[in-house]
Amino acid sequence: MKGLYSMLVLGITLLATSLTSNAATLTRENVPGDPLYSLGTSTASVCTYTTCTALTNMTYGSPLSKFGDANYFVITFDASLYPGTPVTFDLGPSEIAAINASSGNYVSFSINCDVLEIKQVSPGNYVYRVYFVCQ
Repeated sequence: MKGLYSMLVLGITLLATSLTSNAATLTRENVPGDPLYSLGTSTASVCTYTTCTALTNMTYGSPLSKFGDANYFVITFDASLYPGTPVTFDLGPSEIAAINASSGNYVSFSINCDVLEIKQVSPGNYVYRVYFVCQ
């Protein structure tokens, strides 16, 4: 009976590890330097091959997770300097492949004066920062 209990505990541990290790996580981080240009609201959605999370308000350091491998991100930014003019960054499979291939370095995307920098910090875990560059 003791052997059966040990096998059951090992099985549950392995199952929990496999389920939690196959999640895509996206976290917003602060922009170093002048914080004025990174002030604003941001929402994000993480998509896997089947579904997406709802657009979620992203606060600094709070991760958004979705079970499965990410194949699409939607990230919005509405700069406090010019509220009411949000931009949407749509990152599909080719952009995510470029991020994954960047060896932990930031990959930048821009729309007009808004910049998104995103990097993979470990398999399935991404951090991003958004800011306004025009003055």
